[in-house]
Amino acid sequence: MPFLNAGSRTFIQEVSEPRFWFLNLHVLTDTGFRESPSYDSSALPGYATPAYLFVIRFLNIVIDNYHMNVIVHLLTSVVLSFILFPFFGYHSLWAIVGGFLIDFDHYLYYVFKFKNLSLKKAYVYHDNIYKRITKVHDILHIFHTIEFWIFMLLVMILSYTYNVKFIFYMFLITLLGMFLHIILDIVHQLKNDAFHERAFSLIGWLKRRNLFW
Repeated sequence: MPFLNAGSRTFIQEVSEPRFWFLNLHVLTDTGFRESPSYDSSALPGYATPAYLFVIRFLNIVIDNYHMNVIVHLLTSVVLSFILFPFFGYHSLWAIVGGFLIDFDHYLYYVFKFKNLSLKKAYVYHDNIYKRITKVHDILHIFHTIEFWIFMLLVMILSYTYNVKFIFYMFLITLLGMFLHIILDIVHQLKNDAFHERAFSLIGWLKRRNLFW
């Protein structure tokens, strides 16, 4: 299986590194985790099918290279949309809104802070933050705050209660995309000890600036 190799490193060597401890299921034996110096299909349990290993490899690539990469967010959102399509039809496209376009708040923050409408400069600014080039603290991405999530959940519940199906599916699928997006962001923050960089609450952010009573 050539796709299991990454340069001179084997697939098993990559996923057995400490930062991938939660992906090491396929090297778990009765006596604990076991590392393999080279790929050996007979050493893997029955559920480690080529598809399973491909998904794990894909996750490793995402985690190892993720820097607020818009392509990563777009691709994972499209994959989620395809997964949901058999269940929700074209409503599944809302996953791209939640998983990718949620980052429009990065642009809003840049415009608010620097009074500059350049989309390119906004991208470079945030890309430098996530690549650890620019150091920041307590920046506000409003679509990532708990208050926005509560708003989305309330609208979803109300639309379900009053049987407004289009609105319900729109907010449900968008929330699923947002959840995937936030998981990727948390992975980045865990890797880089960066939880301090973004405000998790709009009210908290306003209070810290004496803008909320």
